[in-house]
Amino acid sequence: MERYISYLDISFKIFLALIAAWSAYLFGYRKQQNEDVRLVTELVSDEKPEKRLIGVRLAGAFVAEGRIPGIVFAHLLLGVAEDASNRGAESPGQSKSAPSSLKAVATSVLNAAAANNSVIQDQVDKANLSLPIRIYMHTANAADRALADALGNRVERLQTDTSIGRPIVVPDTEVIAGYSGKSELRCFKAAECRDVAPRLISLLKAQGATTLADAPVDLSRQYENSNRIRPMHFEVWFPAGALPK
Repeated sequence: MERYISYLDISFKIFLALIAAWSAYLFGYRKQQNEDVRLVTELVSDEKPEKRLIGVRLAGAFVAEGRIPGIVFAHLLLGVAEDASNRGAESPGQSKSAPSSLKAVATSVLNAAAANNSVIQDQVDKANLSLPIRIYMHTANAADRALADALGNRVERLQTDTSIGRPIVVPDTEVIAGYSGKSELRCFKAAECRDVAPRLISLLKAQGATTLADAPVDLSRQYENSNRIRPMHFEVWFPAGALPK
């Protein structure tokens, strides 16, 4: 009996030792995970674009290795991509700026991780559903910039427009000297060209943009899978003298 009790005592001590070892491992793992999250967060929030790019790529490597939680990774990179858009993503036809390059890398890393992680994909889907529409105004004439900005301000104030169902953001108008095409709205994703662009055209016309073509210019064949263009990105182009006074 004593021998039996002795065996039980030894087994219990071994069990306790295993629990202690496992607890130490978990504590060390969590501590390391916290350090990894903190490092990535510091990098992606740095003001220097090169450090932010390093942070984005490091986050992709860490989530692939299971070193940071998928949901943390998703929110970090969604924030980076949206912040890059806010800092002034450029038009597709122009050279890459630091913000647009950062947005492209963040989106690419995010999409690659989402393809293998349902938690990340779910966060991406939810974020896309809540994204505001962005309409980038372009005019050929610097004298028309104020008119384009005024049109954009009127459109932005329609936050409760039921035909759109999303907030609308219109950044400052960009002047593209020499543009001589039609007044047109350009779209870049097939579903958005089909479902959203016609409603935006109607909304813009109602706010005075009567020269705008009735049908959008569908560029989805070229840009459907582009990482440089966020969902709900649209562009409006006006030749000189085409804006409402």
